[in-house]
Amino acid sequence: MALPKTSLAVNRCAFPINFDTYKGCEHQCKYCFANLAPNGERVNVKFDSTAKDLTNWIAGSRGATESWCDWNIPICIGRNSDPFQPIERKEKRTLACLKVLAKSGYPFIITTKNAMCAEGEWLEVLKDCNFVMQFSMLCPDMDKLERGASSYEERLAAISKIAPYARRVVAR
Repeated sequence: MALPKTSLAVNRCAFPINFDTYKGCEHQCKYCFANLAPNGERVNVKFDSTAKDLTNWIAGSRGATESWCDWNIPICIGRNSDPFQPIERKEKRTLACLKVLAKSGYPFIITTKNAMCAEGEWLEVLKDCNFVMQFSMLCPDMDKLERGASSYEERLAAISKIAPYARRVVAR
């Protein structure tokens, strides 16, 4: 069953509320499922949920599959598609959602492979958020498998910039 556009996805992982600002990913990681069509071809990045969807969720507008969630359970951002991939510099869809989250104080967990989150306006907004940051990273030798993502060293530097503002920073 497809969820209505104004709802967030519910999954069966440890963090059941999932929110993605993009579908697909520009990082072009050799091993990733997010940017491949069923036939194995690369797909173009498309837009997914919006700041308005997030605002509605926080206000209590939930679809049938999320109606059980009547408390501030953390939202997992970036489970299926990186919220800080290169297109974010132009579109700023994740930034708009971070502004909603900063204003509301709603808790979230965000997962990325991109150091953009520790730069400029993204970092300024994150300073006012109630969040846990997760960086997916392996080692410098794996940079060649993640051509569009920030390098391992760039992610390490981003961790030190984000850490003072996050509830927790996880390198996974």
